[in-house]
Amino acid sequence: PSNKAASGLGRELGIATSSIDRLLLDLQAGRQALDRNTVVFVDEAGMAGFDVMEKLFELAAQSGAKLILTGDPEQLPAVARGNVLRKLTQMEALTSSADALMYLGRNLADWNRISRQKHDWAKQASMYFSQGYVGEGLREYESRNCVHGAMTATHLGEDIAQAYLQDPAVPAQKLILATTNAQVKALNAVVRDRLKAAGKLHGAWKLPDTGMELSLGDRLVFKERQPIEQNATQAKKPKDAKKAKPALRANIAKNEFATVMAITRQPDGSLDLLCQLDTPKDDGTPNLVRLNSRAMGEIDHAFATTVHRSQGMTVDSVFAVPGTFLSKELFYVMATRHRERLNIHMLESDRATLLAKASQNMTKLHAWDLTDAQRAGGQPTSGILVRLQASTDRLFALMQRERARFEAVIGGSVRTAIQLPLVQAGMRSIREVGSTLEGILSCASAVQRDVVNLVGGACNQGQPKHQAGRKAQPEHLAQSR
Repeated sequence: PSNKAASGLGRELGIATSSIDRLLLDLQAGRQALDRNTVVFVDEAGMAGFDVMEKLFELAAQSGAKLILTGDPEQLPAVARGNVLRKLTQMEALTSSADALMYLGRNLADWNRISRQKHDWAKQASMYFSQGYVGEGLREYESRNCVHGAMTATHLGEDIAQAYLQDPAVPAQKLILATTNAQVKALNAVVRDRLKAAGKLHGAWKLPDTGMELSLGDRLVFKERQPIEQNATQAKKPKDAKKAKPALRANIAKNEFATVMAITRQPDGSLDLLCQLDTPKDDGTPNLVRLNSRAMGEIDHAFATTVHRSQGMTVDSVFAVPGTFLSKELFYVMATRHRERLNIHMLESDRATLLAKASQNMTKLHAWDLTDAQRAGGQPTSGILVRLQASTDRLFALMQRERARFEAVIGGSVRTAIQLPLVQAGMRSIREVGSTLEGILSCASAVQRDVVNLVGGACNQGQPKHQAGRKAQPEHLAQSR
């Protein structure tokens, strides 16, 4: 789904890779083609939105290509609309279809093996986090002094900066993760101040357009795809320039991370940057690129970054800073990006709130979630029909109460001449209320029938089976993800 995830996978497997968007563009332009001998492998499929997956499924079905999706539905869903991977894993009918494009390998032993974390206890904690048992997972880290509380936001930032400086990993292999851009901005500022005071960052240059300060040793993230004309190691002109082939146009992937190695101020006020990308060349050597600030896309400091930007990454050390904007998926991703070390930093005043939110799923609905109805009896179970039915029930109950009050007044034992006009007036008022409520109830029923007719086709195409049952206790869980 992302250029960074694609480049990382290609480096590990030693094959050519691309994002789904790039593949669709190449197919549309005729630069690539699918046939029955083609296998399309989509990693981190949970990050793919509905629109691109719909196009990919259509092309695979038309060409006969095989489509393999892998990913973790418990991690963050796509930023775009849709939560395709989770919905597919709920459609068990796919496994019984000979033409199904995906096989649900739930029972395969390899799918229960955690390979990113090195220590068995950390693997067990990752399994707990994936299932929402945050308290059990945190206890594994608390027992090893890896969970830290701070009394104020200032102390929190100072603790994280100090821990970052003391960690032995190289800058490209350690990362601070937060849940909001505001947190990321504040943490980057604190860490940069500490690094400058410690002599780890050198010099200060400001970008002419944005005023962003850059130093030698700064960590950057490219927030949009960045075209480059040639690699820095090819910057010198060849001896026989006439016979030399023009340099191929390359791109720095969106969300690629880099370290600033050199900065030069040009006569026009722009800055020339020499950066080493975290993604090495195909042969494993350092990937150096030269950029000029005039033609450079949006960048940001990257000692700290958001959880969404980190999905699919693996580094040696992670400093997780969960904020009050949190869900089970966000916490699961931020707590499983590390190989060796994870330190979790939080405000003591937020601890109870964070534990509660880190156990709650992020709700992301599909269209059929709003039209879900049981086949048996046609009784709605969720979505618009449920809300209409609930409103209808409330209106009916209100009308019944008003009628009961009317009967109580009529049946009263005291009917004096003075009270009779009041009773008659009350009767007229209650009859008017009852008539109005009956009209509203009739209107609600008509709307409900229209909605049922509109969505009837979708509901009759087969809904995913919802498995009932109590949540398994932590001690009975098998390792997953």
